[in-house]
Amino acid sequence: MKYRIDNNQIFFNDIKKPVPARIVKVVESDNRLFILFSSWNELDTVMPEQNICCLDLDGNQIWRIHKVDFAKYGPSVFTGIRIADDGTLLAHLPIGLECTIDKDSGELIDAVFVK
Repeated sequence: MKYRIDNNQIFFNDIKKPVPARIVKVVESDNRLFILFSSWNELDTVMPEQNICCLDLDGNQIWRIHKVDFAKYGPSVFTGIRIADDGTLLAHLPIGLECTIDKDSGELIDAVFVK
């Protein structure tokens, strides 16, 4: 897949697709891009914990991660994403949670403490 990142924009074959904030990391899997945005204070939303999205090969947004209720852990934003060896999409929170995210819907499947 050919794409180019410039701050808060992704270019697919020179067609600009803006995203809500500065792009921190992109991982590719299943012919899709999973994008982690920068810290909450740069987002264009009142829901800063929704700083992951999924794009198709044409740059169209498939989903933005669902709002997750971390009330028992305190407010937080995702700080990392990766694809596990088994193809699972994992997202990390600074409080020590590793979250399994459904790659088709953006819903949280599971969260475990890893620290």
